[in-house]
Amino acid sequence: MNYFLWPESRFSISHLTFGFGINAALVERRFEQLYPGSSAVLFSSGRAALSILIQALGLGRAQRVWIPPFSSYCVLDAVSQLATPTPELNDGMNSAFIVFHQWGFIHQAHVTGEIIEDSADSLIIPGTPLFPNGGRFELVSLPKTLGTFAGGLVFCRESKDAETLRCLRDNRGSGGILQWGLRAFAAGRPRIHAYWQAGELQSGVLPTPFCADILRRLEQIDTLVSDRQKKWQYMGGFAPPGLHLSLGRLPCNVPIACTSEIAHQLTMTGITSGFRHFNRNLNICRPDLESVFPIPIHQEVPLKQLNVWGHLIGSRSMALADASTLRGTHED
Repeated sequence: MNYFLWPESRFSISHLTFGFGINAALVERRFEQLYPGSSAVLFSSGRAALSILIQALGLGRAQRVWIPPFSSYCVLDAVSQLATPTPELNDGMNSAFIVFHQWGFIHQAHVTGEIIEDSADSLIIPGTPLFPNGGRFELVSLPKTLGTFAGGLVFCRESKDAETLRCLRDNRGSGGILQWGLRAFAAGRPRIHAYWQAGELQSGVLPTPFCADILRRLEQIDTLVSDRQKKWQYMGGFAPPGLHLSLGRLPCNVPIACTSEIAHQLTMTGITSGFRHFNRNLNICRPDLESVFPIPIHQEVPLKQLNVWGHLIGSRSMALADASTLRGTHED
């Protein structure tokens, strides 16, 4: 089996046959119960949510939006629909900043301007305070965190912002049957995925059947948190010295420094992400980009697989758990 940075979004016919009557409002209220002090707005995807956030902030082509220098194509595309993305940070910039809390590790941002806290792949433990940089919005990708088929969520500090986002979202609609047909068959098909990706930036509403999938996943969030904590306890010792968990957040990957030979061996066991850049300073104003090999610890990775990877990487002042013990604590 192959393992990427995040769980694989899989379409199931059950998404279309269960949960009618469960709508976005119900999902939003459930998130607000789990994370008090915020107003939640549900979107069809994280990239649709980001494009609507740029629209809600009233940003145009003349405004520059700061993005991390290692940002993905979907972030660049979503921002560039209306504004101008830039990885250059200078004193004169005060429009908007997308602060990516990469893989679940909080990045500090001492800047002047609107802050979008990009927690796309952060598993935030229920009850944890949001907006670690005092941002106006915090964005989460539900497939990357909960393993759902679709959905993006924006937490707002102010309820009036949530009302604005819902209005903009509803005006865009869901994209229709064609858009969701493309989404269902996009996995492993780059050309179909490209068509879906282009259309998604004009979408916003998550169809009702997929809302039920999110609520089902939220019922299991305590189990998800416990599973992630076990995996961090096992693999966290391989992280760079001084890198600790952010308060109330659990990572989807553990960044490690390794040789190309070990990276090749890890790739042969199913890790498909390869080397990535990680801001070692966890501060956007003092970036220290380091080439690391991320070890996925999300819900699709069984503990017994971590045992294999742990032996390949080698022990760093930690005792590797016995394989029989791992099988006794987790079955997959």
